[in-house]
Amino acid sequence: MTAYEVCVSLYDAAAQSFELDADSILVGRGADCDVQLLHRDLSRRQLRIDRVIAPDGELRFRVIPEPGVRNPVLLNGKPAIEQAIRYGDVLAVGEARLVLRRARARRDAKAGPSKVRLAAMGAVLVALVGVVALSSGSAPSLAPLHLEQQKLFAHLPEVSCADPTACVERARAAFAHGQTYAKQGASVPGNWYRAALEFYRAAQFERLAGGPAPGLERLADHLADAARRAETTYNDLQFQLARDLKAGDAAALRDTIDAILLVVPDENHPIRQTLAEYVRLHPLPKKGSRR
Repeated sequence: MTAYEVCVSLYDAAAQSFELDADSILVGRGADCDVQLLHRDLSRRQLRIDRVIAPDGELRFRVIPEPGVRNPVLLNGKPAIEQAIRYGDVLAVGEARLVLRRARARRDAKAGPSKVRLAAMGAVLVALVGVVALSSGSAPSLAPLHLEQQKLFAHLPEVSCADPTACVERARAAFAHGQTYAKQGASVPGNWYRAALEFYRAAQFERLAGGPAPGLERLADHLADAARRAETTYNDLQFQLARDLKAGDAAALRDTIDAILLVVPDENHPIRQTLAEYVRLHPLPKKGSRR
């Protein structure tokens, strides 16, 4: 069969790629994985990628997420089930991104290593691969922009209430607001963030009430789901921002910055302040001008 490349990346990591030639590869943190990524976001066994020749003679790939993983596998931004994938499709697990690419022609016909081990130092990967092949030509230089130290939920609101009865009432009100935002989370940018904050406020009011509040039995699940969805969207946009910077595409960078501003609706959030300062110091084309 034909060899293929597996590419992996965190936002602004150095671009590399690894050529493989196996009918099935396992990806995860475990030592038994063919692609071993020692990063906190991946489970010991995260996903498998199978390669087959279809009846029409074409090469086909299939992603199979492992059951019970800590972070879900996303395919082009949507939860992945056992399904077909194509060259160029992006698999996301937390901060990590993986993509399949056609093996590049080399003078040496031997395939690359059959096992890839990418290590991490602390919470950041030391050597990871580029998800997309970056242009080898010289791109216009853009000033660096670093958001990796800015956490989406680093500044959580403080809450207070007069007595247990008032705390329970406010917990229920915040929970209802969170549910309303969550219903529009997929269609309104920033609503997963708003939902997560409301569920967090509800949880804090419930804590101040001194015990569980009726009707909020699944509050922790709602909070975890909204926060995960908000962080996934934000992480994907950070990844896109790094690609725009590397490509030197000022118009695309402006579009990505505007998208981040929408998914982080808190005007006082450090992420928004960092972006506003960057645009002030380095004016960019207006939104949509690249089209």
